[in-house]
Order: sequence, then C-alpha cells, then structure tokens
Amino acid sequence: MNLNQFAFCCLIASAICSCVRRDPQNSSTSNPVNKTVILDDFEGRNGTGNWDGTIILSGESPSNGKKCCKLTAERNQPVWLESVNIPADWKPFEYLKFDIYNPSDRLFFGTLQILDEQGSDEQAEFQGQSYNGEKLFLNTGWNHFDFLLQKAMVEEGNRPLALDKIRKLRFSFGVTDTSLFIDNIRLVSGRESAGTMSEIKPSDCIVLIDNRDVYPSLAGPAGKIRTSRDVLLMREKASSAVERLKNEVRYAEMQGFQTLYQRIPLITAYVGMGIRSKLVWFQNEKEEKRYLIM
Repeated sequence: MNLNQFAFCCLIASAICSCVRRDPQNSSTSNPVNKTVILDDFEGRNGTGNWDGTIILSGESPSNGKKCCKLTAERNQPVWLESVNIPADWKPFEYLKFDIYNPSDRLFFGTLQILDEQGSDEQAEFQGQSYNGEKLFLNTGWNHFDFLLQKAMVEEGNRPLALDKIRKLRFSFGVTDTSLFIDNIRLVSGRESAGTMSEIKPSDCIVLIDNRDVYPSLAGPAGKIRTSRDVLLMREKASSAVERLKNEVRYAEMQGFQTLYQRIPLITAYVGMGIRSKLVWFQNEKEEKRYLIM
C-alpha cells in the first residue's frame, strides 16, 4: 500500500467514526441509563385529555413550560386525577417524578396509587393489590416528588409492583379548600436532561418516596435560601430571650428554688426553635414567625 492509498483509507475510517459518533442511537441521550419519558406536561393540543378527574388546563403555575393541570372541585368534593393512557413498561426507569404546587398556607396530604395488571380494581381496593400510599406531603409552594420505582411494593406487601405491567396512575387529595396544580409527570432513569427537568428553587420542597418511607427536605442549599430582615431580627431576639431565661433559672437553682414551672417556657422554646425549625413544613417565614412569637 503506497502513501496515497494509506491516506485515503485513513480519511474513510475517520468519516465512518465521525458518523458513528453523530448517530443519535449511539449518543448518551438515548442510552437506557439516561432516559426520560414524559407521561404528561400538559403542553400538547390534547391538554388534560389523557386524564379523568376534577381538573382543568391552566397556565397559572407550571413547573416546566407554559401549561399545567389545575385540580379544583366544588365545595366539600374531593379533588383527584387518574389516567390509563400511560406506557405499561416502567421497568427500565428509576423514578416517577412530578411536581405539585400548593398555593395555601396549610399543609395538605394526598395519595398516590399505581395499579398493575396483576390486580383488578376490586383486588386493588379490597386486597391491597396496588401501590397505594398517603405519601404526598404538600408543603406551601412547590413540591417536587421523586418516587423510587424499583423498591415499590403493593399495599398488601406480598409482592413488588409489576413495573412492566402498569395500567393506571391515580392522584387523590381528599377535600381541600384551595386548588392544587400538578405538572411535568415523567419517568426518569439516570441523569435527566435540562429540557425535561422542572425549575427548582432553593426554598422548594423535595420529597423522596421510598416505598413506605417519605423524606421531605428543602432543595437548598441553605446558603441560597433568602431570609427577610424581620425574621433574622426575630431569631436574634428569641435567642436572647432564651439565654436570659436560662440564666434566671440557673440563678434560682443556685439559691435552692425549684424551677420546674419556670422551665416550661424553655421547653416550649426548644420545641419551637430546636425541633419545629427542622421540620420542612415549618421552614417558611410565615410559620417561623408564628413559633418565634410564641
């Protein structure tokens, strides 16, 4: 092989390699390890057409895009949505992810139910043959849920959820005094692309559901969560008041007085500032002001 033939072969090999690298089937975005399937982001022409429930299409509080699903009902009526128009095979995925916005100052709870073909509706209802858990803790504002699929068991606990035979997905929230908003329902495996990820602010609530266990936390990091000057001042005053009370109790005990009743305000302060402040549903300024005033 002369030099010209060798150079020509190198060019051909380089072109073939370039085509392989650019082939979308060989790119990391289509790798099963990194895969996202949108069940619904309510952006299409169909709107909420794939779902049944007390729902309307809305543009009030989307987490991704311009549209979302608004759950609202008449007074004393429960709010819910469900769909059978979903892919059946969830086995390749790690998470079911979705976002729910709670505009109220109150904490709400909801139920997530996932039904598979191994149990009928009747068996799911009366024999626990579906995943069915009141695991949706709705803090004020945005709540971003990550449901671990591979560990999900049916309610009865006698078998894992048949992830390759999913037939229905249902969300229910009982009776609420406010509308709720749900958006960007998706199946995710590996690293999610920026195009499908929801916008998450540091003060938003992240909720990880691991079968029967729920782990809520603020998205953080803590250094990026803005705190108003009023709250900072209230924290400072509350800490000073606690220190003064500790000193008064200490001096009284040194003089031989019983201080059981005097310690009650200290215990109250500890519950508010030391315990409540660690619970995610109290980690907003309105709730913090409430227990700092107490």
